[in-house]
Amino acid sequence: MVDANVFVAAVKPFAKRQQSRRAIGSLSLLLRLVTDAELELFASRPLLDEYRQLAKELSSETSTLILDQLSSKAREVAEMEKPKSRPASLTS
Repeated sequence: MVDANVFVAAVKPFAKRQQSRRAIGSLSLLLRLVTDAELELFASRPLLDEYRQLAKELSSETSTLILDQLSSKAREVAEMEKPKSRPASLTS
């Protein structure tokens, strides 16, 4: 799954009615991810929640449409736990 910054870069210009080359590239990437049947998307619950919050803050039709597509295509995965540090006696 892509970082939330890509999501913001793709949809923020539409919320503010301005476009940039970077925004078009980010939007193109997201559109390919949601439309290409050969690509699989995976996302954690916190990432999807962050996307939802961002879409709400941006309050644009584009953010809602992309969020809906991402949410329906992505398979939710559990967050990986950080490995526990090994006791000093095992590291030497």
